[in-house]
Amino acid sequence: FPSHDNQLKSQCDKLWASIILAKYPNCIVCTDQSKHPHHLLPRRRYLSMRWNIKNGVGMCPKCHYLLTHDPFYPHYKILQAIDPIPILKDAALRTKVNRKFLEVTKQYLASTAEIYLNSNPNADGVNK
Repeated sequence: FPSHDNQLKSQCDKLWASIILAKYPNCIVCTDQSKHPHHLLPRRRYLSMRWNIKNGVGMCPKCHYLLTHDPFYPHYKILQAIDPIPILKDAALRTKVNRKFLEVTKQYLASTAEIYLNSNPNADGVNK
């Protein structure tokens, strides 16, 4: 039975991906051709949303790579590109996404400040 379940999941994944790419032929960030379907909510964490068409957008390989591998990628670009975001009408979920965005923004700012201070030994963070 497990291999049959895996086959069905794989078929559903492929069908979901083809629908998302048909719905979003161009990358939602840069408008290049979409080749990667992206789950807005992670498919492994939100199992009930795995094949929901509202939980996907099309992205080009470059933007998708940056989104999934760069912790400081500006996720707001995706949020801005989808208007309205039907999946985020739920207040609790919207709050969770906003908190994550703030957390990533704080990490980015802390990292940027550290890089700046390390590369400018005379900088003390005070405007003179």
